[in-house]
Amino acid sequence: MISLELRMAGNINKYHPMGCLVGLFVALLVCPYVCTACTSCPQNCTCVPMTLPERCTCPEYGIIPVHILQYIVHLELNYSQPVVLRAAAAIQKFQQLKHLKISGMQSVKSGGFKGLETLHKLVLYDNFMRVLETYMFSSLHNLTNLTLEGTAKNKIHALENGTFSGLKNLKYLSLKGNVITEIFKESFLDLDHLYVLDLSSNRLTQIKADTFIHAPLLTKINMSKNLITEIHRYAFNGLKSLVTLDLEGNRIKGMPQPVFSPGSLRGSDVQHKNIHLDNNLLRCDCHLNWISSWLDRGKICEGRCRTPSKLFNLTLEHVYKDGLPQCQPNNTIWSVEQGQQLKLTCPFAGASWVTPDGRSLQEHGDCEDAFCLTNSDSLVVWKTTPELSGNYTCRSSDGTQAFVYPVHVKALTVAMIAGIVAGGFVLMVIIIVAGCKLRKNDNIRLNSTSGNPPRGNSHQGNPSAEHDTCVDGDDRDRLLQEVMDRVSSAKLARAVKYESIIFQKDSLSDIKNINIFNSKST
Repeated sequence: MISLELRMAGNINKYHPMGCLVGLFVALLVCPYVCTACTSCPQNCTCVPMTLPERCTCPEYGIIPVHILQYIVHLELNYSQPVVLRAAAAIQKFQQLKHLKISGMQSVKSGGFKGLETLHKLVLYDNFMRVLETYMFSSLHNLTNLTLEGTAKNKIHALENGTFSGLKNLKYLSLKGNVITEIFKESFLDLDHLYVLDLSSNRLTQIKADTFIHAPLLTKINMSKNLITEIHRYAFNGLKSLVTLDLEGNRIKGMPQPVFSPGSLRGSDVQHKNIHLDNNLLRCDCHLNWISSWLDRGKICEGRCRTPSKLFNLTLEHVYKDGLPQCQPNNTIWSVEQGQQLKLTCPFAGASWVTPDGRSLQEHGDCEDAFCLTNSDSLVVWKTTPELSGNYTCRSSDGTQAFVYPVHVKALTVAMIAGIVAGGFVLMVIIIVAGCKLRKNDNIRLNSTSGNPPRGNSHQGNPSAEHDTCVDGDDRDRLLQEVMDRVSSAKLARAVKYESIIFQKDSLSDIKNINIFNSKST
């Protein structure tokens, strides 16, 4: 079953048999019947005869004569079960359809929208589609408004290359509220007249170079409430008309000065541009100094500093309008003791690192030998050695800026080694003494459990035995047998379910776990 809402075109002749339906807005339930004569109407459905006896309308079931489909301009279909829109579907009979709203679709096959060339606005919501396939909308040449917003239950996960191919007249595209993680320039092919793009509330993590190169007339891009950490310097290359860039609510620490057209930022391509960076992790240092010249030209850059602490929660305008924050000097030497862990933090978002021996780490999570690149663009050296001394370089995502960390790893001296050895010896003595005391207490406990007198009494008159705190092989077997004999005792079985017994030999601990059950246990 589906819910259907429709509006008729207003140019039907009033003397037409269906002229009385002009201007009506009808909410109907569609059933899978086709009404071609009153006698074919479903049971419990009253047909309304029209002038032509072979035609009838059954509003209760959404049955309408085929010949009036061509006059419908607004149509809403709400499917309660997943459906597949295929080529040559009945929807193609709506020859004057302007606005179409559909929910509950599982997929759209190639040619599914063929025949709807008059369509101007298409809304697909609460559908079961996870991927928007290539050439999905290629027949909708006159479409100007496309909404593909996700809902709590159903969201789009990915865009294929060429998804919007053929939509040369599209002006507004909304993909809000989905879980899209990546976008590529090939995803926006043919969007030559797109003005507004809404990608808010998705899961984007980075914006690559030339991503929007195929949508040159964009005036507004909304990518708020994503997970963006990295923005390439040329991410917005070619967008000469861009006015508003909304990046609020991401994880941006810093971004290079955006380039909207080849060459410099002088001229009309920088007029009236607004960047919204509120609720990010902005690190206000020298790498955002481009904001100062941006503000001087009358542009807007909204946001607040997160670090350093002295600038916390200050607005970008306050920090960069009158001054230029400084970065840590490149000649500062980082000194670390051999064997310690070292963490170097890069001021660039989406940075790559080059180690002194020439190795490069570019992706978050990259680990190679002693090095690992974290999700926060920091380089971790797990265990430093003198061989790892040298210059560590982090580079911005566009490769135009670099920051160098000179690192010196102090080698262990003779005195340091002697101190480590002495400390280890003291620790070993403490462990041995503590172990002997524990073994002595365990022997007393075991003898008490077996009903024998303490071990010390069995060695009276034998001085050499007084210092023997270990159990030899014979005593071990005897003690084990005694314990196993007691297992068969109903009294002990009721009192103890299992026990861990420690046998000692040659100053080493030999641990065995013995499960003690009564004779009826399995």
